[in-house]
Amino acid sequence: MAYHASIPAPHHPSRPPPNGYQNQSYIPIPFVRSEGFLTRMFGRRDAAFFIESLLKVDVGDVYLVGNIPGWHNALMSQRPSIHNARVDAINPNNNQQPLWLLDIVPPPMYHVVPQKIWTPPNQSDWRRYVEQASLRMPVFFIQNDGTIGLPLTRALAGDRALLRCADMPAPLGGGHSTQIRIAVSTSLFPSLHLPSTSPPCFPHTPPLPPPP
Repeated sequence: MAYHASIPAPHHPSRPPPNGYQNQSYIPIPFVRSEGFLTRMFGRRDAAFFIESLLKVDVGDVYLVGNIPGWHNALMSQRPSIHNARVDAINPNNNQQPLWLLDIVPPPMYHVVPQKIWTPPNQSDWRRYVEQASLRMPVFFIQNDGTIGLPLTRALAGDRALLRCADMPAPLGGGHSTQIRIAVSTSLFPSLHLPSTSPPCFPHTPPLPPPP
């Protein structure tokens, strides 16, 4: 499994930032107005639930930092979910404040597959897995050229050669095993037609192997 790296993505001076700001850097963006993968995948209500569970603050108080040089499509948090999370960038306009990658604005040609967020089935699981848990920052697959995501054909073939930091362990806590819960609706796939020029994008979790 690969994860987002602490080195900037390649800088493309001719490419305008997706948030509409042309000449300003390190723009604060309220999460409730952001248009990143989290909102596109989960919808605004469940994305807000995810952010509050992750950062343990009211979503209305969460401002992300966008238009970062070299990371024009990134939305970074000014605080991590855990104290030892790897720093991804530094804001020189705010006393060298460290920043952590929290979300990414998908390119217009990407089709973001809607997902259903997992919720605990009872109150005791809620306290154990959400309220009292130290959740990890989202994991993104970033290729060496700055492209976000991994084409499904390459993922199924186990081709990770071009993924940034592909040989480093993912920041999932260093345990011997990790449970990843994914809610999948198989009814989506027969009618889902992706353009051949738009690679499917699954930034948060790797594909699961087929059952034995």
